[in-house]
Amino acid sequence: MKKPAIPSIPKLADDRHRFDGAIKERLEIVAGERGGKLAKLPADADLPTTVAKINELIELLQ
Repeated sequence: MKKPAIPSIPKLADDRHRFDGAIKERLEIVAGERGGKLAKLPADADLPTTVAKINELIELLQ
């Protein structure tokens, strides 16, 4: 899933509305309110499973 970039802060009202919408969307993605949710790792997760989960988190944040 391609993530929207955060634009420069606009000066006009219409541009400001689009800017605020882009920020809101990005925060919802990072907070897990939009898009897929990350499942917790079990307490006995092995190294490859842990690495895969960290990579999943990095992908979400990029």
